[in-house]
Amino acid sequence: MKYQQKISERSNNNITIIKYYGAKEKLTAKCNNCGYEWKIRADHLLERPYCTKCKNR
Repeated sequence: MKYQQKISERSNNNITIIKYYGAKEKLTAKCNNCGYEWKIRADHLLERPYCTKCKNR
C-alpha cells in the first residue's frame, strides 16, 4: 500500500499499480491518461514515475 501511495504522489495520480510483487520484481502499471499498461521493475518506476507511451507525469 505504501508503494502505491509513493507512485501516486510522484506521478501526480497518473499511474495505477495493477500487480505488485516486490521492489526487485516486475509489476504491471497502468497510465490513467492514455490507458497504456506495461511491465517494469518496481524500483525503476520509483526513479522514473511516468508513462512510457505518452510520457505524462
